Amino acid sequence: MQERTALGSKSRYEDRWTEAFEKIENEIVQNKKNLTEAIETYQKDKLRQSADNVFSRNLYKEIGLVSNPNQTPSKRLVVKNGNYAIASVDTTFNGDFLNVLVKIINEKREQIDYIVELGSGIGRHIFALADRLIPSQKQIEYFSCEYTDSGQEACKKLLKYSNEQKIHVEYFDYMNPDLSFLPKKKNYLFFTFHSIEQIPELKRAVIDEILKISDNCVCLHAEPVGWQYNKDLIKYREETQAGAWKQNQPFPKQKLSKLNRRLFKRYGLSFMKMSHRYGIELDKTDIDKPDKVSENAAKQSLERDYNTNLIPLLKTIESDGLIKIDSEMANIYGKKPFNPTTIITWHKLNS
Repeated sequence: MQERTALGSKSRYEDRWTEAFEKIENEIVQNKKNLTEAIETYQKDKLRQSADNVFSRNLYKEIGLVSNPNQTPSKRLVVKNGNYAIASVDTTFNGDFLNVLVKIINEKREQIDYIVELGSGIGRHIFALADRLIPSQKQIEYFSCEYTDSGQEACKKLLKYSNEQKIHVEYFDYMNPDLSFLPKKKNYLFFTFHSIEQIPELKRAVIDEILKISDNCVCLHAEPVGWQYNKDLIKYREETQAGAWKQNQPFPKQKLSKLNRRLFKRYGLSFMKMSHRYGIELDKTDIDKPDKVSENAAKQSLERDYNTNLIPLLKTIESDGLIKIDSEMANIYGKKPFNPTTIITWHKLNS
């Protein structure tokens, strides 16, 4: 696995956001759905696709979800409240994340002037929030801040299907954080959703920018970083090279595994157990248990070069007396079982 770079991540997502816009707009124009319904349909379709590939179907056969490795699953493996669990194939957990956000916003409505998402993609969470928030006399403005050109462009195009007029689309780069486009010294709610995961080592400058631009602020991170609470897994990530799970296999087993994967892909036949990618192991006895959730997440994080330092960074900034961490929900859910979401909320401390 090559080290993740800003340009590499950008290139991977440019086509994805263009495709997402086209499919979402088609749902609106052809199938007469509103914007939030069209976005949800797109998300469910992507989840079905991820459950219907060779590795997922083989894994689901091993844990008893399907009887035939070529069978399209109706259910899939997820993480719920820190445990592996079984759910419908199109369970997105979008509502769970939005419920947390909406609760915080409604409790602090009069203290929030602007809501900002960093790494917002096509702005799907901003659109959903604008749709769900209870109307009030105070008008909140939204900023959808994204690195990719296609994500920004798609968000701008989708604005015409939204009832919310106060949504601004801006460029934002985690590697060179600059929030000078935001009104200064106002009251903010910032949030991120699986965007910091793309940054192997988050710069403190990102948090410093948030603190500098705001008068008061609350921040929520929904990121796959629950494994960072485990010192042994942090050490594992620091000391293990990506791809080691393959290299450590005896040569004959490597060759047999390769042949087995080809047979499975072409004919649906398997003569030996196929582990999930990245050395992740799972069997039936792991369902409804938390034992391997963080361990497997750390293995996937290693192979995909995902973030390694969000939790330690926030703890350091808290110890410096600049923020107060309000809540931490490790591995609260995961629509993709080996990349479960942890939600951390914090607020700025004013001297």
